[in-house]
Amino acid sequence: MGGGGFSFEVEVFGALLPPGRRRQRLDADGPLTVRDVVVRLGLDPDDIGLATVNGVQVPLEREVPAASRVCLFPPMSGG
Repeated sequence: MGGGGFSFEVEVFGALLPPGRRRQRLDADGPLTVRDVVVRLGLDPDDIGLATVNGVQVPLEREVPAASRVCLFPPMSGG
């Protein structure tokens, strides 16, 4: 990756992705939103119940800073 690029660590929980794809590094030429990350992974944004960036819950429209850790969770149920 050249100068000006962005790299993110992404971890997907639950059944959103098969086990071998749940931890990935995503490279981009510029800033992405959490929604952009979701789409790049081939996921439907409507299937995301909770997203965090560096451990803080965020909306899908939040821009992801370079070198961040993005975690995606399916909707949760139970009680």
